[in-house]
Amino acid sequence: MHLLKPIHLGLGIFGIVVFVLTGQYMAIVLQGLNGMADGQRLLYRTSHLYLMWASLANLLMGFYFVAAASKGMRLLQIGASVLLFAAPPLFLLGFFLESSAGDLDRIYCGWANYFSLAGVLLHVISSRAAVRAPS
Repeated sequence: MHLLKPIHLGLGIFGIVVFVLTGQYMAIVLQGLNGMADGQRLLYRTSHLYLMWASLANLLMGFYFVAAASKGMRLLQIGASVLLFAAPPLFLLGFFLESSAGDLDRIYCGWANYFSLAGVLLHVISSRAAVRAPS
């Protein structure tokens, strides 16, 4: 459990760096997305922003994570953290593989969004249960 906080923090910082680099990739390699079809340009931009928010979610968890008191809630936190850990790499795959294809079928980004949602909600549940637990 003591490793979850630094992993979230490290992944959050690394993800923000990758977010900046994907922005530079769009600006330099893809020439600011100029001349690109609207749909494909939108896919690049949304994948880029998804990566940012998933990285920020991990960064916040790295600063505010507190292990729950009960074993059941700690297991819930581990599961929630694993889901949050998976999101930035999946968004990065989506950025490079799905955006360039221009297809609206976004499997990597779709799963990353579901994982992020579930991870955040499960952490909220575990934190609320920890607050209500008798001291």
